Amino acid sequence: MVAGDASGDIYGAELARKLKAMVPGVELAGAGGAFMAAAGVDIISDLGRLSAVGIIESAARLPAAAREFRRLAQVMTCLNPDCLVLIDFPGFNFRLAGLARRRGIKTVYFICPTVWAWGRGRAKVIARCVDRALLIFPFEEEIYREAGANAEFIGHPILDVMGAPLGRAKAREVLGLDQAGPVVALLPGSRIQEVRLLWPLMLEASRAVLREIPGITFIWPVAPGLPASVAAMSGPMVRTYSGHARECLEACDVAVVASGTATLEAAVLNTPMVIVYKVSPLTWMMARRLVKVPYVGLPNILAGREIVPELLQGKATVDRLSRWILQLFRDAGARNQVKEDLRKATGRLGHKGAIERAARVIAEVASHG
Repeated sequence: MVAGDASGDIYGAELARKLKAMVPGVELAGAGGAFMAAAGVDIISDLGRLSAVGIIESAARLPAAAREFRRLAQVMTCLNPDCLVLIDFPGFNFRLAGLARRRGIKTVYFICPTVWAWGRGRAKVIARCVDRALLIFPFEEEIYREAGANAEFIGHPILDVMGAPLGRAKAREVLGLDQAGPVVALLPGSRIQEVRLLWPLMLEASRAVLREIPGITFIWPVAPGLPASVAAMSGPMVRTYSGHARECLEACDVAVVASGTATLEAAVLNTPMVIVYKVSPLTWMMARRLVKVPYVGLPNILAGREIVPELLQGKATVDRLSRWILQLFRDAGARNQVKEDLRKATGRLGHKGAIERAARVIAEVASHG
């Protein structure tokens, strides 16, 4: 099993638990983080430090990525596994898939690359190198099958890991927040690079909102894995929590969220939000030429239109962000419309059980290896 970022580690851990329950005596090894290790995976490599935002930023990690690839390739040769399970992390996992194909190792790709965003050529690579492609968005199936991949939509694993909603009152109780006061959740990302780029914007916009709505509370669920010093960036105005992202998203009235998996979590919880994102100027210029979708926010991609505002790169300013936060606070009709749009969009994610369905496919492939 090979996962390379925080969400992949979480999904990989749940997948490991399902496989252990389904296939007694199964041995699991690979790359992941603390969650997969706790689920009983023998962690050979932690690829989390290789995860970067942007094309240029990723280039600096290429030597380290090459070393980790050689290590995993050597382990794969020694273990000769019945099945290689790849979880997202396409730049790295594409190479592993090709190596596994050359060595005759069966491969299942769980959470396949977003070919609809980066071009359909990736789907053809998957078709050549992967035995089964497990998709988490319904509109991906046609693209992958047209490329010749053995692909199926299994639903999104976020529905499995989130569980039942707590409700606003319970979430506020857990976080020690006033039940009636206005609350904004700030989620600047799970990578330190993201936080450094987005936190100053979120903090200054929060100060502007506070001048308009005295007594408003700002909360920041600091992502697991970030250095302890990161929380000190909040200052006295923002209440920080170690983790508790889900509770913060349920407790708040409005969220400001870095583009990524957290936007989908907020959408599932029907939380009105503003999506923000920044990368280096050179990365932005290159990405605009490569990315093939009109939106970057997953809720908007699911809906096929902009149902929540996206403030990207040059548009991610203190003035724009503070105005959007204030508008969502002051216009109950707009908040309710966003909630309804999010409910419809996330209805396309399928039903719970995606991770169990993935485990069954993996067990089947491994047993026929």
